[in-house]
Amino acid sequence: MGIPGIAADDFAGRALAELVNGVLDDAGLLVVDRAMRVLWALGSLPAPPLGGAGDADELSVEELCRIVLAGEPVDPVTMVGPQGKDHTVIVRPLRDGSGEIVAALAFSRGEPLPAGEDPAVRYLANHDPLTGLYNRHAFVEAVGRQVAQASRYGCEGALLLVSLDDFAEVERQLGEESADAILFGVAEQLRERLRRTDILARLEGGEFAVLLPTGSRVEGEAVATALLDAVRTTPCARASLTASVGLVVLHDSPELTGEYVLHAADFAMYRAKSAGGDRFAIYKPPSVDPDH
Repeated sequence: MGIPGIAADDFAGRALAELVNGVLDDAGLLVVDRAMRVLWALGSLPAPPLGGAGDADELSVEELCRIVLAGEPVDPVTMVGPQGKDHTVIVRPLRDGSGEIVAALAFSRGEPLPAGEDPAVRYLANHDPLTGLYNRHAFVEAVGRQVAQASRYGCEGALLLVSLDDFAEVERQLGEESADAILFGVAEQLRERLRRTDILARLEGGEFAVLLPTGSRVEGEAVATALLDAVRTTPCARASLTASVGLVVLHDSPELTGEYVLHAADFAMYRAKSAGGDRFAIYKPPSVDPDH
């Protein structure tokens, strides 16, 4: 299964910016698929640029990517960076769940990488290989930081858990490949409904999650409604595709910490499913009667 051929966009830029900024300030990063189409790009890579012609004895970034996509490893190389400074360039393969190489990641920095640091490994440790979204590990870490901030400063924010209704049945009817294509489509539709600062992740199967770093209960409800509509408009071979959403407003539940926020959203999401799906439910602490 390949990676969806999406163009560089704000979401990709945010994800890759976090990857790069976590390692260095002076960097460039590029992801190309097997057809050498640019999926994501951030910063500038050293000369010769992608598609450019270098010296006869110097491999370009494009040529290094082609070698990696063919299954051959390449050693780190030194190239001249945008400011005339030497950069270390590393190119690594990105593989899908079956181990097939589906893309190449080219990464450059102005200083040697720390011992044992590999940008491809770091990227895959924090992203879902199917959709390119954050995975559960990275999302839980982001939630932990947001909950701590909300607890300390009393700021607002919300978490939404989006679960596709009857997705196991969809996968059984249409097959794994078609189900994966639906997940790609859902990820795209959800992303289009979110702000630049919101964090979107695929947790597992047909479950996605969204962290709103800012926003009141009213804004959380508006986003939940938009996400439900996003799922409904995702192309699907079935007659319809719907989801159930669990919403947790952090300001209303200060007793929750870390992954317990996810558990609370999960509880609210199952309330929505038990009510027939294609709706959202808001988490309320046990001492408060639910009103939605």
